[in-house]
Amino acid sequence: DRRLDPGSGGGAAIAAGTDLSGFTGLISVEGNQNFWFASSVATATFGLHVVDADNNYVMQSGVDVKVTSGVFGSTMLPAGTYTGSDLISDYSLGAYITDNGGTITVIPEPTSLALLGLGGLIVIHRRRR
Repeated sequence: DRRLDPGSGGGAAIAAGTDLSGFTGLISVEGNQNFWFASSVATATFGLHVVDADNNYVMQSGVDVKVTSGVFGSTMLPAGTYTGSDLISDYSLGAYITDNGGTITVIPEPTSLALLGLGGLIVIHRRRR
């Protein structure tokens, strides 16, 4: 896991992403500045957790990011693809998101999907009894 703490005081924003190829785990962003991904992330291998409203994920034009989980404050995003406008209007995440274009796609990791499928099979089996 990685913790990105850009610090406080409203200085320059950080750009995370160019060194994330092959990274797995959770990226937890803390601090008091904007952050964004410097380039698109084509494969969902890590989760993104924005800890509080002091952080602002700036969705950059043309940058599409895929993550295994997306949490902004206490809001966990369900699987799907979102624009900044979606996140601001549908999930009231204006304190966390600035929409300059781009998307974020939440694709649960295969282990999570397998557990959900197994749970569904158990429910169906019990109902048939």
